[in-house]
Amino acid sequence: MFVDVQKGYPLIYLLTATSFVTLVSTWFVSPPYVATLLLLPQLAALVCFCTLFIQVKEGCITWQFGPGWIRGRVLLSEVVTTRIILSPFAYGWGFRRIGSHWRFHRDGALALEIIYRGRRRLRLGTTRAHALQHCIECARGLRHRDS
Repeated sequence: MFVDVQKGYPLIYLLTATSFVTLVSTWFVSPPYVATLLLLPQLAALVCFCTLFIQVKEGCITWQFGPGWIRGRVLLSEVVTTRIILSPFAYGWGFRRIGSHWRFHRDGALALEIIYRGRRRLRLGTTRAHALQHCIECARGLRHRDS
């Protein structure tokens, strides 16, 4: 079993600071409901994207941001191969579709690229990419090798 919880402290600090600035600046300038309307997207982003959970258990790899509104899963039996890659800084944090694959990234420069069922690709960004790869390969009964 593998569990990786990545907290996005820079994002948490940034959204907290901008929420405070929004609250203070709109409280004195406009009606209070304007501050509430401006704070809602910031607080939703804070809840949704502050944490990325990656787990390998019960025959599948699962990942989710925050409370799980954005999540996914791949069965270990569908995994063809894995390899560790270096994610360019320009790709940033969060989730997005890059070319023909999805990328979920929260922290660090390493990511584990998982090729599964029909040559589909998935990249999970984690500072523990080697441990994640090892866990997936051991769960699938394969010998660990660094790619």
